[in-house]
Amino acid sequence: MNDENALLKELYQATILEHNKEPRHYGILPDHTEVKEGYNPLCGDKITFYLKRSEEGKIEAASFECAACAICKASASILLEKAMQDKFRHFEVLHAKGLAHLEGNSAQADSQADEFAALGAVRAFPSRLNCARLPWDTLKPD
Repeated sequence: MNDENALLKELYQATILEHNKEPRHYGILPDHTEVKEGYNPLCGDKITFYLKRSEEGKIEAASFECAACAICKASASILLEKAMQDKFRHFEVLHAKGLAHLEGNSAQADSQADEFAALGAVRAFPSRLNCARLPWDTLKPD
């Protein structure tokens, strides 16, 4: 492995660990209007998203709780952080981009070394891919 790949691997691992240790938008959203639950029977990961929708049905805010591994928790944190930064305006595009990184679809994924790319590093561990996908599958666009 060359030095650049080693540095990227370290960055990705640090990103996953940091989002696991201090997940963004974690906890029950007090004024939520909808709940979405996901479960991975292969490993036992469970996740619950709390959404607040406008009268028009647009997501205005979200949070999550989980009893899950570090990869699942970090994946959910990254998903909500990106979605909340964009105020859910382009959620379908953001969702597709995140899944593209997880699935290795370079046509849809951009090559930035960001949190989405950190999730893409999970592909090196196929048994953990379902852990990273659980939040994305649970909160798929309507």
